[in-house]
Order: sequence, then structure tokens, then C-alpha cells
Amino acid sequence: MFIDLLKDNDEKWDTFQVERGEFPTTDQLSDYEAVVITGSKHDAHGSDCWIQKLKELCRAIHVRKQKLLGVCFGHQVIANALGGKSGRSDVGWKIGIQTIKLNDLAHQKFKNVPSELDLCKVHQDQVLVLPPCAEVLAQSDGVSAEIFSIGDHVLCVQGHPEFNQNIVDEIITTREKAGSFSAEVATAARKSLSIEPSRKESQQLLKQFLKRDLSLNYV
Repeated sequence: MFIDLLKDNDEKWDTFQVERGEFPTTDQLSDYEAVVITGSKHDAHGSDCWIQKLKELCRAIHVRKQKLLGVCFGHQVIANALGGKSGRSDVGWKIGIQTIKLNDLAHQKFKNVPSELDLCKVHQDQVLVLPPCAEVLAQSDGVSAEIFSIGDHVLCVQGHPEFNQNIVDEIITTREKAGSFSAEVATAARKSLSIEPSRKESQQLLKQFLKRDLSLNYV
């Protein structure tokens, strides 16, 4: 889904299933100009060996000042890796289409971005403590760091710009059947799916971050 959202025709993307132990080598990493860490069903604050290795990778990318984009799980694991903290949200599940508000700093960093984005959301964890030097670019009700950045090389987004309503609807059904949340939460989430996600606007923002004469590689 991220390849469909972000890849241009002249780009080469490499993919790695990190939870299966697939990681780029040091030589591969040195050739990459950008890395994307996507969502996952796993907790970003978990103790699994692959999560620890992924955090080491995040730190190496940060030191190199390579472009690093994190989404949902990726957003949280990057925060943890660089000195912040993620954990369960006090407000419970955020699921459905929800509005996030971009602040003045976001408009300084990016051109032609709106004041609000409607994003697909599927999470019960969030970033609780930002890493050192991180700056918040967007917030929403109950989530103080919807988007944050570090310098010009790290950008992290809690929502899912790559999702659409059908994908979220399927997740709502699966999670409701599993007892992850109540029928009331599921009903409210489904009601929000009448809102059209800001896919084009989100795509523009992410491409501005990743693509300033860069080829994109994907983890």
C-alpha cells in the first residue's frame, strides 16, 4: 500500500519483513537515501528481539541523518528508539476516520498543506513522551503527537495515510469479533467512515518529506 501511495516510476524500493528477521545489511543501508517503517499488529514497546534490532536500525539511520519515515507502529518504534516512550493510550482505541490539526510549524516545514487532515486511524497505543529534539507538527483530541519531526530527516505519523475506508471497515469487524473493543466503539468507528480520507493531501506531505531528489527504499 505504501508503494502505491509513494513510489514514482523511476524509483527502486526494497522491502524487508523485519518481524521475520529480514533486515538490510550495513552496505545496503548506506546506499539508501530514505527508509519507511510501517504499521504492525505488534506493540512498539514490546521486548521481541526483532523490535530491539529495529530500534538499533532506527538509531543508525538517525545518526546518518538519512530520511526516516514512521507510520503508526513505525511512528511509535522510532520514538522509543530515539529516547521517547510509547504505551497504551488513556483514551482507549482510536479507530475510524479522525481529523488531525496541523500547527504553524507544519506549515513552515511543508508547502501547500491544509490546516487539517482526515486520516484513517487504528491504534490503542500512542507516543507518550517525545524523543529529544522532536517537534510536534499535528495533534488531535486525545493524541498530543499525531505527527512529529526531528530536524529535516525524521518524520513520524500516527495515522494511516495508506489505508482507505474498506480496509478500516474490515479491521473494525475483525477487532470487534475478537473482543478488542465494544459494539459501541465499533458503531462510532463505522459511522466515521462516511468521511473521505485526505489521501492526496497526505501523499503530498509525505512526498515532500521523502523526495527532494531522493530515490526511496522501504523497510
